[in-house]
Amino acid sequence: MSPGRVVVDLVAPQSPSYRERGIARHGLDYANALVDRHPDLIDRVLLHPELPPAGGLEHLIESGKAATDLEGIGPGGVFHVTSAFEPEVPVRRLWPRVVSAQKMRLVVTVYDLIPDIFPDLYLVDPGLRRRWRSCRELARVADHVLVLSESGADDVVRLLGVPRRRVSVIGAGVHARFRTPYSLPAALAAARAAVPGLGERFMVYNGAIDPRKNLDRLVEAYATLPAAIRDRWQLVLVCRADPLQANHYRVMAERLGAGGQVLLPGYVSDEALVSLYQSTDLSVFPSLYEGYGLPVVEAQACGAPVIAADNSSLAELVDSDARFDATDVTAMADAMERGLTDIDFRAKLEASAKRPPPNWADVADRAAAVYQELLDRDRGRSLTPGWAHQLRVAVVAPMRPVAGTASAGTASDGGRGGEAPEARYLEDVSGLGENLVDAFEAAGAKVDRFVDGDAAPASGTGKRARLQPAALGLMDGWRAGYDLVVCCVGDHPVHLGALAVLRRHDAADLPLVVIAHQVRLPRLYEAAARMGDLGTDVAAVLRSIYPGLPPEVGAHGLDAATATRHGLVLAREVIAVARRYLVANETDARLAGIDARPADRVRIQVVPELTLSTSSEDRDLKKLVSVLLAEEVVRPASLGPVSR
Repeated sequence: MSPGRVVVDLVAPQSPSYRERGIARHGLDYANALVDRHPDLIDRVLLHPELPPAGGLEHLIESGKAATDLEGIGPGGVFHVTSAFEPEVPVRRLWPRVVSAQKMRLVVTVYDLIPDIFPDLYLVDPGLRRRWRSCRELARVADHVLVLSESGADDVVRLLGVPRRRVSVIGAGVHARFRTPYSLPAALAAARAAVPGLGERFMVYNGAIDPRKNLDRLVEAYATLPAAIRDRWQLVLVCRADPLQANHYRVMAERLGAGGQVLLPGYVSDEALVSLYQSTDLSVFPSLYEGYGLPVVEAQACGAPVIAADNSSLAELVDSDARFDATDVTAMADAMERGLTDIDFRAKLEASAKRPPPNWADVADRAAAVYQELLDRDRGRSLTPGWAHQLRVAVVAPMRPVAGTASAGTASDGGRGGEAPEARYLEDVSGLGENLVDAFEAAGAKVDRFVDGDAAPASGTGKRARLQPAALGLMDGWRAGYDLVVCCVGDHPVHLGALAVLRRHDAADLPLVVIAHQVRLPRLYEAAARMGDLGTDVAAVLRSIYPGLPPEVGAHGLDAATATRHGLVLAREVIAVARRYLVANETDARLAGIDARPADRVRIQVVPELTLSTSSEDRDLKKLVSVLLAEEVVRPASLGPVSR
């Protein structure tokens, strides 16, 4: 990537939550428009390989801009997350560490903040609330926020506290497929062929089944229309509906006297949707709130007369006399009746539909201007990273229930194992774990304590919150990634949690530093095998670590005698995933170097401080922590203010 260019991610069309919604369509059309209008500005359009694939990528692939990795990005430039609120996608996936490391400016698109406006509908689940808060923080720390409407901009300023100068309205365009028909009879014939049961005259709603979409009131309003109108015009609800949802509206219509007049065709193709818009007599959009209202402008682009609710961004898209109170069934019914039968009113609606629709070229130009302003701001001066939060550190170690003040040296034994009394060993390692936390906090970091093994205190005890090591992956994901993860390891079952973290499939993606109390780990691996934590039989694990090992080694389990006989140190896996593998003396370092793969030996480092007093007041331990933070942490601009 050339410095000063833009990476646009494609999470919106790949989204598990929104892939069949207007957000997905907006994201794909937006990327296509940028590539067409500003190819020299856009370095790549990023597809997330860990998310489901998206359709409609042919143009991006042909352009050569589609990519599935971030190799060679930066330094500098802009990284654009095209859908900031993705509760099913960890923030660290949306905003990868390498983006911050390369000091790229962060831009996010916020389509709406509807869950914050209707929390009782959308944020009842505690887990979802936590994930939503993580997404909120991503938008808050961004260098710039793009929104689709003035209403959306007001929400970002009011609900997130983002300064208005960091928010830009770029709008949305309409795809060329949404256009007026060449022949109205042909459009009607295409619609009736695509939608079984469709009559010759109908009103259409397109959207989702969601309390905010207000479909119950729409059906009620339709049922209150005079019978002569209902007999002439069907109400067509275009939305994906499961059998229970579809049955709800059929039963509701029957109960209200409109049975057989409400049609639910389910999800339809874009081609069928265009035909419906082109041949409908009225498009109705009764939502209680919208971030933009893409179906409104798409229907208008097809020549459909449109009436909509008088709220949020919809008020920016539809003339005042074509709007109604979405909470008033009578007002909605009156607007529908006028839209179908009042000749003068219909003429106004049809005239509104003839206005040129918003286009993607203008949207792309407005977004490119934002990118360029951010790039120009950085030109000629040192770049600053985009992150601006407190350092996040995870410590995985045995810990005392309450931090002690007694000196606690480590139990390193030159790799021989078993010479330190067990009680003293547990005291030593739990003291070091507790005091590491103290030292990191004294350095200004926010520390999560993942308490390992038998030393883990009961839930709720001690002076700080304690987590089990199994929770580290989840916490790392939703906190946008830890800046540093420190794991204490030794040849004792008390370290099973740390070993599980180090053997995770994604361990190499974590910023891991290992403090090795002991280098030889046969007892730890043996305990993991007994607990079923290795994922397969011991012999297979040993052969994966040491290719060429005879198959009978480990076939009947693993014990110290077998490990000694075959020279199985079992530090190799751990060293391979660590950024640094810290030992207390040269003897341990030599043993680790013999066991490690040649390319991994550079990770091994002797730290004499680990054999000294580990009191939280000890200057050497504080020095070690300072070195780790200074040399290992790829982190936000928490060392100083971020220029905005």
